[in-house]
Amino acid sequence: MEKKYTLDTNKKIGRFGMNVFGWILEHYIELFAVLGGAYSVARMVVALTPSTKDDEDLENHVGKYIKMLAAIFGLDFEQGR
Repeated sequence: MEKKYTLDTNKKIGRFGMNVFGWILEHYIELFAVLGGAYSVARMVVALTPSTKDDEDLENHVGKYIKMLAAIFGLDFEQGR
């Protein structure tokens, strides 16, 4: 008899009694919304400062990860510029 493997997102795992992977699958939209909001606030803060060094740092350190996620999900960040 062949054993079938399935993903049980309701299985209790860990000290807190929740399956972290299942939680992420259920709340990925909210997680992306929080990440996008935090990035937007960071962009507003660096835009208010007179220095351009913080703009470059934000783009180099955080922007590359945001663009990588956008490429994975097929989003175009150049559209709004």
